[in-house]
Amino acid sequence: AAYVAFALYGSATMRRFIPMMVFCGSCVLLWPNTQEGWEAGRKLHELSAAFDRDLSSGTPLFRIVRRYTPALHPSQEIFHEALQQLHQAGIGKYRLLRMDGRFKEQAVPLGLGPQSDQGNRRGEFHVDIKNPNSWCIFDLPAPAQVCGIRMRFTLESPDGAPAHFRLAWQRPGQETYPADQQYSNWNFYGGKNEVATIWIDDIVTRIRIQPDTRPCRFTVSELTLLLSPQVKRARP
Repeated sequence: AAYVAFALYGSATMRRFIPMMVFCGSCVLLWPNTQEGWEAGRKLHELSAAFDRDLSSGTPLFRIVRRYTPALHPSQEIFHEALQQLHQAGIGKYRLLRMDGRFKEQAVPLGLGPQSDQGNRRGEFHVDIKNPNSWCIFDLPAPAQVCGIRMRFTLESPDGAPAHFRLAWQRPGQETYPADQQYSNWNFYGGKNEVATIWIDDIVTRIRIQPDTRPCRFTVSELTLLLSPQVKRARP
């Protein structure tokens, strides 16, 4: 826009000077931009190759979703459903996708955890979120190898906009929540009596949930660990 403005309305000197400056700037940035694009393409190629290897080697669906979210899609739920549909339709390499078997289920006690402003009612977990640093914490009775977590919940916000949802977990002996042990979905749809599944594929001792970064009402009626599936491999 600046180039066009100076080219049309600038003085004779500026009409020559500005295009030359734009050209010089483009030359200076050409190589860094080329390097950055090359590196991005290389990483994308490596990611695609790893995805194909996991697909053909029989890696279970839930593990693929866990490994490649958000790189291939920001939503685990949508990514999981899309891969299922591709497999069921028998499309290309997705015929080889190993579907999830039936998971063993273990209920998580909806008791109170530390560092949270929480309450219980009628066997449910309920909290009114008033600030962006509010977290809901659930301690497991014992460490467990968790494939995923299924949550039945109600999430209501004043404007009804999608929530900025985040779930994190700790392994045995940890006191922090590393970045690679978190799942975020900035377009998480709430409602009444909804069900969401978050894939973890890790040993877990504690679960931390941030339902939204804005004021909301959050109720959990069920929190279930999904453990040790009996996986089934598709025939080529």
